[in-house]
Amino acid sequence: MNSLTNKTILLKIRKQELYWNRDKHIALHNMKSNLMDSVLNHANK
Repeated sequence: MNSLTNKTILLKIRKQELYWNRDKHIALHNMKSNLMDSVLNHANK
C-alpha cells in the first residue's frame, strides 16, 4: 500500500472519529438535559 492510500484511510478514520465524538457529545448533552428536566419536574411537584 502506498503512502497516499495510507493518508486517505487515516483521514477517513479521523473524520469518522470526529463524527463519533460529536455524536457522543450531543448524546451526553441530551442525557444531561433530560436528567435536569426530570429533576426539576420532580422538584416542582
